[in-house]
Amino acid sequence: MAFTLFLLCSCTQLKDFNNNSNQWKPKDFDPTVGVLLIQNVDLTNGQIHRLEKWMKRNYPYKYEFVKKAYNKDSAYSDRTKYRFALVPSKKESDVVSLTPNTGTTNPMSSGSSYTTIKVNVYDFNFYDRLKKISSAKSGLFASTVKLPFKTIIKKCLKDMKKE
Repeated sequence: MAFTLFLLCSCTQLKDFNNNSNQWKPKDFDPTVGVLLIQNVDLTNGQIHRLEKWMKRNYPYKYEFVKKAYNKDSAYSDRTKYRFALVPSKKESDVVSLTPNTGTTNPMSSGSSYTTIKVNVYDFNFYDRLKKISSAKSGLFASTVKLPFKTIIKKCLKDMKKE
């Protein structure tokens, strides 16, 4: 039996995310104004389909999933209407896989072996198409694209309720 240890983000990163101290969410972002573009680069059709389905159920504002070349598409030339894009990023990260010593229930016992493997992790950042400025990444890198995506969208919706 192998245990895979993977820390998604530290408490500090989560605190930075929640209070927006690294400014991952632009101050001017208002989901009630315009249409949020969601760039689907580096995502599989299955990932896109699941995100689209989730957005339909949870996001009451206007949005569109777009390919990377949306900037060249005249349908999106109105940078006021289509001001903000949510852009995914993918990077390779090391994950430690732990195989416990046989004959023990303690995975940290001596004789356990560790293997480092590479996995893709995802995060998102906003791009302000009007000002041509990319915000910081959210810091919520995860091995599944839906975790940072849903967390970002939920946080944006929660912030809207506060205002």
